Amino acid sequence: MHSQDKRLLVLGDSNVGMIKDLMNADGSILGYQDVSFWFQTGSAFNTIGFSDGIVSGRSKDSMPPTTLADYDHILWSGGRFRTSQVFEAIMSKPLWHYSIAFVRQIVREYLENLPAARSLRSLRSQFAGSVTILPTPLRGICPGMEPNQTAYAGTESLYPLIWSIYNEIAATLDATLISTPDEMIVDGFLIDARYNLTSDDDLHKNAAYARRLLNGVSPTRTEPHPVANIIP
Repeated sequence: MHSQDKRLLVLGDSNVGMIKDLMNADGSILGYQDVSFWFQTGSAFNTIGFSDGIVSGRSKDSMPPTTLADYDHILWSGGRFRTSQVFEAIMSKPLWHYSIAFVRQIVREYLENLPAARSLRSLRSQFAGSVTILPTPLRGICPGMEPNQTAYAGTESLYPLIWSIYNEIAATLDATLISTPDEMIVDGFLIDARYNLTSDDDLHKNAAYARRLLNGVSPTRTEPHPVANIIP
């Protein structure tokens, strides 16, 4: 069955707005004609619940419950990708101070217990279709914000490990992870100036960032790389 005959649900936190803005500008970018959006603002993954095949929110401004079985594919958009707090001890010492096995263990335990990861496990227990994960955008470079070369010197070295573990977690959920391409990242945690934020550009609605991810990782690629081609 062609992707245009299937239904896609973009589900997550306020980052869903980024995807919605992109689709409003280019209706074909996701490769689906039938696309729905469901999101919860605020601490979304602490207030989203999955039960009896239905996603619902527990806050007063939640969107109406949605039946997951009505969709073939889910694009999971959101989930904060943090490193600054849990890795402070590692960042304060040379990377060789800890064994790679120890670093891998604590990174995995941390990522597996993020609210978004817990919600993803709940989603997968209620939904048998295809799932693609698009994490919250990394922080962009904006006026008045300069890379902290000292505090984040080790983060860049850890990023390949973090992404590989994130991919492993996604694989255990039978999901596909859309990671941030290396050439988009500077100093290990900031988005390249090509995706700079301006006063009227909310990071959660940065369509240029979303388009770059959905177009694939090749910097020379120009044709659309729709989610329909990413999800089996």
